[in-house]
Amino acid sequence: MVVYHFFYDIVVLYGVNIPAFYSPALDMIRDFFAGLFIFISGAACRFSRSNLKRGVQCFAFGMVMTYVTAIALPNDPILFGILHLLGVCMVLFSFLAPLLDKIPVWAGIAGCALLCLVTWGIKDGYFGIAGLFTAPYPDVLTASGLFFPFGIPGEGFASADYFPLFPWMFVFFAGAFFGLPVLQRKMPGFFYKKHVPPLAFVGRYTLWIYLLHQPVLMGICLLVFGY
Repeated sequence: MVVYHFFYDIVVLYGVNIPAFYSPALDMIRDFFAGLFIFISGAACRFSRSNLKRGVQCFAFGMVMTYVTAIALPNDPILFGILHLLGVCMVLFSFLAPLLDKIPVWAGIAGCALLCLVTWGIKDGYFGIAGLFTAPYPDVLTASGLFFPFGIPGEGFASADYFPLFPWMFVFFAGAFFGLPVLQRKMPGFFYKKHVPPLAFVGRYTLWIYLLHQPVLMGICLLVFGY
């Protein structure tokens, strides 16, 4: 994601011509790694002492990003980015965990995968699975402009970083289901071995890396481009 944001900065903000940045292939790669990050964040909730506290903190950091980008990028602020998403999901998990734990892990992951597929097209104006069945949602939801946290943006909506609850919350909760057998040490032994210390460091300080990487990237761009 750090690499993607670097290319976003030089292409969108500095006008460097990289046609591949807008290719469907890059969109797929971006969504894959973002989904992996969200999935792992869901699994990590199983190891947290207070998901409610972490969720509130994460959402607060997201609002700081909204405030800063509204000033720095008034035409493209971050209105509901990945920090907002993770914050809301952590808070929801803190209340729903006892209920979720009653669902078999395999059923929970399968259910989340299905719900993710059904809501994936919400950004294109419909619920369902393309090619199988689709159902458009009412225009009033778009007209109100209030449902962008759920993946239904209004006219003229713009957000430099946009990860709505639908479909991404289901990726998070799939990770939360997966994290239970990991916590219970029911997974193969290699899950519990330390393989790459640098990756462990990155995992431990992911939030701070996410918060600080953009100012660092902008500093690099300032040095390279001179403005």
